[in-house]
Amino acid sequence: MGYEDFNDTPLPLLKERIKVKLAEQSVDYFDYVDEYTPQPLYFKSHDLTEDYPNYKQQVSFDKKIALLLASNTRYGIKIDALNSLLESNKLEIKRFRFYNKKTHDP
Repeated sequence: MGYEDFNDTPLPLLKERIKVKLAEQSVDYFDYVDEYTPQPLYFKSHDLTEDYPNYKQQVSFDKKIALLLASNTRYGIKIDALNSLLESNKLEIKRFRFYNKKTHDP
């Protein structure tokens, strides 16, 4: 699997996937760029080692996103649903942190 900005974002988006079918001796390539909505990689810290840059920040982020997602903690939700959830909770993500979204009163 290939993810966009894997090293620099807590929720990198899936951009490509390769499926190797050994029994059939074939390879399938999936591109998630144009017509597909890319899926975020939730809980990235599960795939990292402790010496990885930003590991501690990623672990902290993953704990917070788990609280936000509540019931769906295995694979997360689609990016549109996440954006709606953040909006309804008046939150935004910047780097590895959650911030209260500033509202502009008239």
